[in-house]
Amino acid sequence: MNLGADLLSRGTPLYADWTLHPRIVSQLWVRYGRAAVDLFASKDNAQCQLFFAMHLNAPLGVDTLAHDWPRAFCTRSHPWL
Repeated sequence: MNLGADLLSRGTPLYADWTLHPRIVSQLWVRYGRAAVDLFASKDNAQCQLFFAMHLNAPLGVDTLAHDWPRAFCTRSHPWL
């Protein structure tokens, strides 16, 4: 039995529990450029001002996979994508 996949399919742990350490994000942005959009975030862990979220009050909308993504450098720190 794959307990990890089962846990993820049930919605826990929540994506809001995951984020990259700010020092790592800074290093990535120095190397590749600063991202404009965070594809999988919440207001608590977004690395960019513009982000999609699973819940209301996201600047770009709810459910990133239901939207066309902006033509900009995007980031995601979702651990299983």
